[in-house]
Amino acid sequence: MLALATILLPLPAWGSGAAKLRIAEPSPLAVHGNGFRALEHVTVTAYEPQGSLVRRIVATRAGTFTVRFAASADWCNGVREIRAVGRRGSTAVVWTKPGLSECAAP
Repeated sequence: MLALATILLPLPAWGSGAAKLRIAEPSPLAVHGNGFRALEHVTVTAYEPQGSLVRRIVATRAGTFTVRFAASADWCNGVREIRAVGRRGSTAVVWTKPGLSECAAP
């Protein structure tokens, strides 16, 4: 009887992995997300000392997206946290300071 109850429980719709973000391009800033729910509406916010930049996107059926910010958004010189929040509960954050290899010297 216990085995039958286990089979009838709903499985998570978002797949096996948690939502994740990574910097696809540091300048101008581009962010890639994966592990989001299929076709989930996602708000991606990049936080700078002067304020925040917001982009809205819909994840693919595979739960991925890439979002690009304006040329002024620069992971190497200002943006220090990026947060993606989906309408169906997926969330991911990138906040680590970039390594020297990610940012070219001026």
